[in-house]
Parts: sequence; structure tokens; C-alpha cells
Amino acid sequence: MVIMMQIGIMSVFNLVCTFFLGEGVLNNPVVNALRYIVYAVVLSVFLGFFYKNFVNEGSKYKEDYGKEVGATGITDFIKQCVLLVVLGISMQAFVYGLLNFVYTMMPDSEMLQSYGKLIDNINGSSTIIIFIYTMIFGPIVEELAFRGIIMGYAGRAFDIGWSIVIQAACFGLFHGNMIQGLYAFVLGCILGYVKYISGSMIKTILLHCVVNISGIFVVPVVAVLLSQLMESIAAYVAIAIISGGLLVICYYNRHVLKRGGTYGINQGDK
Repeated sequence: MVIMMQIGIMSVFNLVCTFFLGEGVLNNPVVNALRYIVYAVVLSVFLGFFYKNFVNEGSKYKEDYGKEVGATGITDFIKQCVLLVVLGISMQAFVYGLLNFVYTMMPDSEMLQSYGKLIDNINGSSTIIIFIYTMIFGPIVEELAFRGIIMGYAGRAFDIGWSIVIQAACFGLFHGNMIQGLYAFVLGCILGYVKYISGSMIKTILLHCVVNISGIFVVPVVAVLLSQLMESIAAYVAIAIISGGLLVICYYNRHVLKRGGTYGINQGDK
């Protein structure tokens, strides 16, 4: 549904722009990038409405829109924000360090080279609109589609473990290539678990935003700084080890995100 709507919305956008501004306008990088914003906004509204009214209402793990799930005060709110930021940066850093370590060990791998070109094209974009889409609108669409609708429907037929795996597998396939698909599956499992224990789409969207933002502005800068102090391969190993340790710390502090038993999750669930 998401892919079909993506094709449909972008096709309509192309037709409208071509009709009013001429065929050459589609070669403009700003207009080309603007398609993604239009697609994301329209799809976010549709998916948000669909999730709230058709998926969430019948879910065993229903989200309470009347209050912020799991937060009892400003202190809890700050703890949750800090944990989400640390978790998001750690997730991105672990993937970054691991992939770059593998690339230094296997520089001739065609799969890794094609993935590197894909990332370079994204990071080398000449317009800020692509960055806005990657940091904000993309995470909203993907969280509503995968942790919202797919995980919600899967949860009606399977237990929570299988519903997390199913939506993560769909999330990996959605990225369209082997490298991104593998780590998207792992990230999807973490995002799904956060959705389960917190009961909040807002928290998973914020976490996804932090992952993408740190992949553009935080982790690469840290990698450059570390590579000035040690060999590149050692820097990547250090990033993977440190971020892995932070992920373990976040896991043992997951109670910060947990919702109470009154919000549809059994008291005995951990």
C-alpha cells in the first residue's frame, strides 16, 4: 500500500509540475526533492488517520491518546528524551562502525561498494529538502507504516515477538537492497520493541529521527575525530564497541520507557 501510494502521489506531482511548469522542471533538484516532501506529508496524514481509527482501536496493545504514555512528570520526560537520544545515536554508531570495519576488511565487495555509492549520493545531495525528508518526514511515514499499521495488524494474529519480527522484516525489504535491508531489520526490531514497551508512536518516531539525524551530523563527525587519533580501522572498532556498550546500558534502563499496566499491557510483561 505504501509503495503504491508513493508511486501514485509522485506521479500526480510530476504531472502537475509538468503541466504548469514544463517538462524541464523535473530535472530541477529542488523540485525533484520536493516530491518526497509532498509524498511524505500526504501519506503521513493518511497513515496516521488509518492507524488511529482502524488499527489502534482494535489492538491488544492500544495506545492511549489522552495522556503521554509512561510519563508521570517532567523528570520522567527528561529521562525518556535522554534515553531515546542515547539509544538512537548508539544504534546509528554501531551500524556505522560495523559496516565501515567490514568495508576496510573487504574493500573489493561489489555489494558494499554499491551501498557506499548510495550513501554518498544521499549525503552529497545539493538540496536541504532531502535532508529534511530523511530527518523528519521519512521517519514519520515509516513508523506509521511499520511500527503502527503492520505491527498492529500482526499483533492481532501473532504474539508480540512474532509481530515485532514481521514488521522488522517488512521494514528491511522496503529498503530495497541487501546491506540496508539487514541493518534495517535489526533497527526495526529495536524500534518495534520500543513501541511495545512504551505504547507510543511518538517515541518511536522521535527515536527514528535521532537515528537518521545522527547518521548525517553526529556519527560521521565523531568518526573523523577518532580517525585523527588512531588508524581508521581501529576507530571503527572503537565506535562499534562503545556504541554496543551504550546499547546494553539502554537495554538495562528500558524501564524508563515502560507504560503502566492500565494501558493495555499485562503487569507481568517485561
